[in-house]
Amino acid sequence: MNKIIGILGIIGLVLSITCIVLQFNQRQKIGFVNIETVYDEFIMKKELETKFETVTQLRQQILDSMKLELTILSKSLSPKSDPDKIQEFKLKRQEFALKEQSFNESTEQTNEQYKNQIWKQLSQYIKQFGNKNKFTYMLGFENKSSILYGDEAEDVTKELSTYVNEMYKGGTK
Repeated sequence: MNKIIGILGIIGLVLSITCIVLQFNQRQKIGFVNIETVYDEFIMKKELETKFETVTQLRQQILDSMKLELTILSKSLSPKSDPDKIQEFKLKRQEFALKEQSFNESTEQTNEQYKNQIWKQLSQYIKQFGNKNKFTYMLGFENKSSILYGDEAEDVTKELSTYVNEMYKGGTK
């Protein structure tokens, strides 16, 4: 009976050691990316940025036209001007201020909305990339991040950037 217990103990010890060795031999795959680079090179970001700049320029042109009209109208006013003309100037000035405020608020909202869209899509692609390439961890860093050093072999910034752009274009990498 003692022999059986001893043999079982030895078998248990061997199995435990085997499990521990296997656990240590399974290397976790860790990669890191410069997330700023991936973000800046993302086609969706570039497209939305172009769209945003176009809308911003159009709005600025509208405001510039309104401002020019106000300037011309103000130069035609004098202390003895017709009260209706003075009232017209005040209304146009108020309209300009409201339009400028509306454009500024809309610009901020659109900018925030675009950023959220970009990050949502990027996050999805990053997760897919990590799963596809069997990463245990993918670390992101920016210029002032806490990753101070990483082996260049573990830097997957280029691969990730290429992957997210291919996926965005409709690829199935």
